[in-house]
Amino acid sequence: MTVAPPASAVPDQHTFRTVMGVFATGVAVITTEVEGAPQGMTINSLTSLSVAPPMLLACLEEGSRTAEAVTRRGAFVINLLTRGQTPLSDRFSRLGQDHFEGLAVDRTDSGLPALPGSGGRIECEVDAVHPGGDHVIVVGRVLACTAAPTSPLVFYRGRYHRLGSAGHDVALSG
Repeated sequence: MTVAPPASAVPDQHTFRTVMGVFATGVAVITTEVEGAPQGMTINSLTSLSVAPPMLLACLEEGSRTAEAVTRRGAFVINLLTRGQTPLSDRFSRLGQDHFEGLAVDRTDSGLPALPGSGGRIECEVDAVHPGGDHVIVVGRVLACTAAPTSPLVFYRGRYHRLGSAGHDVALSG
């Protein structure tokens, strides 16, 4: 039996974001394409789900163009950003813009857009989509993946960071 906490105990959005901000994450851009229109968005809510079979999950803002395109296409690419790709993360986090305008992209074997220079690339087919508050949880079955020997872009306490020597982080913004 689940008992809901009293309404006064539920944290407000600001408090919840602040607390979640102490959990450092990598930064990725999810990309897809439907009817010749590429879509993509910056995400940091991403995790491996299973290794046999290889699966991951990504959380996308409900109703966003990218979430709708991923669902329609049934396939997507996760581009794991490197410490030098802060401008790409910023570009794909801006709402309502054509994130691909003037941007050179690679193509996967299945024709999906992918970002050059990423530290890792994971191509998936959609296995399931679940509601999750103001987001949708997309479960992807991994079709292909590659990694490069690079340092990741990290998001922590509302700012970008990069891993420095001996594992120490160095703030990149704000």
